[in-house]
Amino acid sequence: MRIGEICEFVYGDSLPKQNRIKGNIPVYGSNGKIDFHNESITKGETIIVGRKGSIGEVHISKTGCWIIDTAYYIKPLIEINIQYLYLLLKTLNLSKLNKASSIPGLNRDDVYKIDINLPTIEEQERIVKIIERKLTAVEKAKKASDEQLSVIKKLFNSYIVKIYENENRNIVKLGDIGDVSMCKRIFKEQTQQKGDIPFYKIGTFGKKADAYISQSIFTEYKEKYPFPQKGDVLISAAGTIGKAVIYDGEQAYYQDSNIVWINNDEKQVLNKYLYFYYLTQPWQPTSGSIVTRLYNDDILKTNIPITSIDEQKSMISLLELKFNAVEKLKNKTNDQSSYINTLPSSILRKAFNGDY
Repeated sequence: MRIGEICEFVYGDSLPKQNRIKGNIPVYGSNGKIDFHNESITKGETIIVGRKGSIGEVHISKTGCWIIDTAYYIKPLIEINIQYLYLLLKTLNLSKLNKASSIPGLNRDDVYKIDINLPTIEEQERIVKIIERKLTAVEKAKKASDEQLSVIKKLFNSYIVKIYENENRNIVKLGDIGDVSMCKRIFKEQTQQKGDIPFYKIGTFGKKADAYISQSIFTEYKEKYPFPQKGDVLISAAGTIGKAVIYDGEQAYYQDSNIVWINNDEKQVLNKYLYFYYLTQPWQPTSGSIVTRLYNDDILKTNIPITSIDEQKSMISLLELKFNAVEKLKNKTNDQSSYINTLPSSILRKAFNGDY
């Protein structure tokens, strides 16, 4: 039996944001729930499939909803278990049917041609119950894994705080150690999706870069303007405030004002000592602005307890041992979490292959 014999993919209706009226009716687009309105265009459980943008993504609303024109909603043509149809559509990898060259788009006529085996209603209900039971177990496992990771992070952070707490240490300002430095501004037109030198913005800081600059710009700006030395501790001043990354000396460039560092000569404080102290999140961002961020003055006036270089080295050795042990636990937990995340698609695949 073909999909086109089972259900119809109906176009959603345009509903600009300015035309939405406050209510409790969910509004769906191609990437899921996006807003609320006071009126629905469907009744009861509704399956939504992305048509433009996030094409082929499948969502379900437990109640009637409004679907905008970037998505389809599903109208059954025969008696069928809605949950079964929803789960079935999720296994079909509809995104592979994208035919548009510049703007992604899903043609419903292509979906209608897909052949499937449709069991009886009773069998559909049995399969749905098995899938839901297994997916519930997966969610519990994922929650437990996330909680375990959270506990690991909290224990390590509390250990760092305890290490730095000592009444006999001198308290100085970060501004007494060095000035705040940042790279020269890079404009959007100077970046590209592929290139020589990775350019890290606040959203990719500490992750994989999604923008690049040319080797010539990098060389010129590195020579003429401030640039971190290997070992300097970079800080995020926006987004996730206070995230710390040690610059490893790689050829890379960083977004000005959002990613900064203390120009530290390590005469008073070792960079690794700074790094672990930053992990305690000692920051007090300026409040009252529309967007919370860490301004240069906020950084410079931040207190830091300091001790002799020899004692700093001893503290760093202790913290590195703990840090490495914690990283092993985190990696193990992340591996477990990654495996857990693959289970839903595996469960669905087995269910619709007749393995349950």
